[in-house]
Amino acid sequence: MNMLTSILMIAVLMQPAAEAEQPGAYVVASTTIDYTDSERDNRRLKTEIWYPVSPASSEAVSADQAKPRLRNVPCADGEFPVIMFSHGSQATRLQSTELCEHWASHGYIVVAPDHQFNTFIDHDNNRMLQTALDRPRDISFVLDQVERRHETAGDLLYRKLRLDRIAAIGHSFGGYTSLVLGGAEVDFQTASRRFGAELPEKLPGLSDSRIQVVVSYAPIGPPVFNATGLAELKKPTLVFGGTLDTILPYQTSQVPIYEHAGGTCYLAGLVGGSHFSFNNAGVLKLIQMVQGEDAREEIDRAEADRLVRGITLAFLDRHLIGTDRWGQWLADHPPHIEFSQRLLAK
Repeated sequence: MNMLTSILMIAVLMQPAAEAEQPGAYVVASTTIDYTDSERDNRRLKTEIWYPVSPASSEAVSADQAKPRLRNVPCADGEFPVIMFSHGSQATRLQSTELCEHWASHGYIVVAPDHQFNTFIDHDNNRMLQTALDRPRDISFVLDQVERRHETAGDLLYRKLRLDRIAAIGHSFGGYTSLVLGGAEVDFQTASRRFGAELPEKLPGLSDSRIQVVVSYAPIGPPVFNATGLAELKKPTLVFGGTLDTILPYQTSQVPIYEHAGGTCYLAGLVGGSHFSFNNAGVLKLIQMVQGEDAREEIDRAEADRLVRGITLAFLDRHLIGTDRWGQWLADHPPHIEFSQRLLAK
């Protein structure tokens, strides 16, 4: 894997690079809401929203409200960029809470729905091709709902969202979801063979023009995405993978996405990481008990979390909100990270 070019190694920092891995200036609160899409058989999308709270406001919350985390308290003043997060197959909206809270502490509003029929409590293996169609539409639908909340006086999110600064982030099947939302086109003929199901008569458009940047953790690559379809991925994209991933191997799944993406694309290989290096640490331990070798890692978990937090935040700040506070994080971090970058003219 090519190393990051020396010109990027000398990036000028506005803040010390180490701070990207640390909690930000905001206290974090969350709220939960059930959304129902009446146009898709009343599809239920239970959604978690993490958002920033000013330290001064949080001090006024009673001890009972503050345990274990702040819930349903007022959002901090201002408008904040938005992250739409998509969980992995047979997982939950809460699978990467530690990451979501990290982003919120740095001034992002994070929105994460459960994808019905693909969570750990309701997964239906016979619906996988339909799920591949539903997942991007889930994110677009929930984004519609939070946009309405932004316009509703008295709502928790009233005038709190930067609707011109929206990222799609996901893990595994959620990584696929974020790529599709960003413009990557799926080879559904291949997907139908992979999932053993027939295509619907008419395929819907699945991308969402409101998405400005994409972060994809351990996503599937070929053959579901081919070179032609990946060339349509023109939004700035960060692709992460674990080099010990036995479910969606790094070299055959994530590397081709980087090679064929049609726009600015970063590739981060977590050396010694597994498919599940992007979940909460507690979730990972549970997965390791069930998955065995598929969840084996040869990287210190704290180091893996540090790298994922730092690199992701640096990418979001640079390409979503246009600052370079953590530019050095987009350089190489040996020996645990292989990091490449390609900048293509749009």
